[in-house]
Amino acid sequence: PQSGLPVIGRDEINTVVQAMPLRQRGAGSISIPGSSGAMDFFEPFPINPDTFVGAHDLNNLKLLGQSGKEAWARGKTDVLRRTIRATTEAMAAKALSGSLIWPVLLEGGTYENYQVDFGAPVAYVPAKLFTAGDATIKDVFAVLNDMAELLQDNGYGSEIEFWAGKAVYGAVLALADNHKSTAKIRVEVTAQGINIGDYLIKRRTEKNRHPHTG
Repeated sequence: PQSGLPVIGRDEINTVVQAMPLRQRGAGSISIPGSSGAMDFFEPFPINPDTFVGAHDLNNLKLLGQSGKEAWARGKTDVLRRTIRATTEAMAAKALSGSLIWPVLLEGGTYENYQVDFGAPVAYVPAKLFTAGDATIKDVFAVLNDMAELLQDNGYGSEIEFWAGKAVYGAVLALADNHKSTAKIRVEVTAQGINIGDYLIKRRTEKNRHPHTG
């Protein structure tokens, strides 16, 4: 939900939502596991790009009608919007490692690193690689099932998406091509991804650019 504060508490991010015991009437309330009294906050910094408008642009605008000026403004705004989205996605990709280090502009015009440590991410190591000679689509289904359970055990939401990079997606696609779909495990390859027993694997081949290191 939207926060009205300029900072976000660590407890808001790390609290695990799970089932709780009941309470007899008259008994005290029960603290949510993982909550603490530590005053630890993150301050999210804004992304404020701008684009220069020269004198020649202003002169050209005089020749446009109202609809032309609005179209010009929408184009400029769209560049800013896509810039903010690209920055957000790149930061989110970096944060998957468990920590985020990103350049931040200071008041004097110099740059330093903005750093947030979220802690070690939930990790899962498959017992068998999808490229193994005896790997089957059942092994892929077992991995997806185990990963979904692991995320739920750690308090993450029930709406889980599976993303795969180029190598993993290609390995799963090869297994899907050699698999004959059955009533037990339905396998379907669509434009949205590879559906294995109602687990949809989406291909992610994006590359993100660091603003300083490339």
